[in-house]
Amino acid sequence: MNLKKMLDNIKKFKKFRELKKNISEDGLIYTPLEFAEYGFAMFSQEKYESELEKLKECQFKHRYYYYENLSNENNKTNSKEIIFIMFNPSSACPHKDDPTIKNCRILAKNNQYISMEIINIFSERNPNIKNLKGDNNSLNIRFIAELLKSRTKSDIVLAWGNKKIPEEIRSCILNLQSKNKNILIITYSKPKVKIQIRHPGNQGWSRLGGFNTAKLTNIKDVEITLEKLLKIR
Repeated sequence: MNLKKMLDNIKKFKKFRELKKNISEDGLIYTPLEFAEYGFAMFSQEKYESELEKLKECQFKHRYYYYENLSNENNKTNSKEIIFIMFNPSSACPHKDDPTIKNCRILAKNNQYISMEIINIFSERNPNIKNLKGDNNSLNIRFIAELLKSRTKSDIVLAWGNKKIPEEIRSCILNLQSKNKNILIITYSKPKVKIQIRHPGNQGWSRLGGFNTAKLTNIKDVEITLEKLLKIR
């Protein structure tokens, strides 16, 4: 797989909204989202040999990238873009999103972003992280690092939950902060709740009263350093 070609294709498809049908190239498939006004995802052409029931008809083994345009009449004058970094893709496919993506969309729209991108620490699609093998992830790590370097104007949300991440990703995020990049986390809207990297999935928020209690907070506005936060697991 050609990393430069992956990044060039993403840039092209975002800018011109020209991805109207599936494009297969170099072991990848770029596919438009049927449920969005405009958006696309980048999957591996590789599929699970033994189908996973929870992935249903969409058995692509890896998802490297997700993009959705959110602009409308209310925010068409804005230019803010947002990137969510999560742990691994779940069941979302070109035909249907999942609860986690829905919650990311809620946060992005509530904060007037015109688009959202989703990348994952591990590209392997599996709704059950206990079954995640996490092998063959080196391309994904390099892809994340290069994509984040190119997003000079995008806000970045750390949203992988309370899990250990590869050192390469940790170093990349700390480097972005040193360049005054806006690093955000998802926090609970009520005070006196532990500050940590929270995942936007529904399960973790049910005991906090539901995802309607979530908000985006700049790491500069919390009483914990980014370096310390990245070490918590």
